[in-house]
Amino acid sequence: MIYYTNYMVSGTKAEDGRIQKELSKKLLGFAVKSETGRKLEAFDMNYGKHGKPYLKDSDIHFNITNCKGLICCAVESFEIGIDAETGRTLNPRIYRACTEREQGMIEASDNPDFTFLELWTLKESYMKYTGIGLAFGTKNAEFTYVDGQPVYMGSTDKPVYVRQAIKNFGGKTYIVSMCSGEACEMRFREVLEGEL
Repeated sequence: MIYYTNYMVSGTKAEDGRIQKELSKKLLGFAVKSETGRKLEAFDMNYGKHGKPYLKDSDIHFNITNCKGLICCAVESFEIGIDAETGRTLNPRIYRACTEREQGMIEASDNPDFTFLELWTLKESYMKYTGIGLAFGTKNAEFTYVDGQPVYMGSTDKPVYVRQAIKNFGGKTYIVSMCSGEACEMRFREVLEGEL
């Protein structure tokens, strides 16, 4: 399940970051309570070798992402990674974070910035799924599309199931990508700020 909440973007980057941090913790608490019936405080928060948080002595796995105006918390019974972005104009130099094949997809696109963000969210969700994060290397997490569906092209020693959705939340378009250790559908549940 992907729990999400929209929030009003503030004027400064620092204030927006503070709001994201606060809402992320609240949304995680809401998601954990919904999935387990227990408060977040009932679990010990631990961190993997590369800093990925997890709940000790729990059967659930979670991952959080935030971007301007949106917080998402994915919760499943298996390892998961999630990332979300909203469309914006980018400096084309950032395309270098992609492999040559991916750069070809970007260059052939009618909307290169959006295509880059589609690929970027896939890369981020994969790196978060593995628990390694950006240290994995963005070019090592390569993706393509087959019949309109994203496919992981890199080498891996564990199963990789990939999903991506283009969603309208709060009047804005977001790209949401998810990588997991088991096949699952992207199910979304809106949580209003007042519920947190």
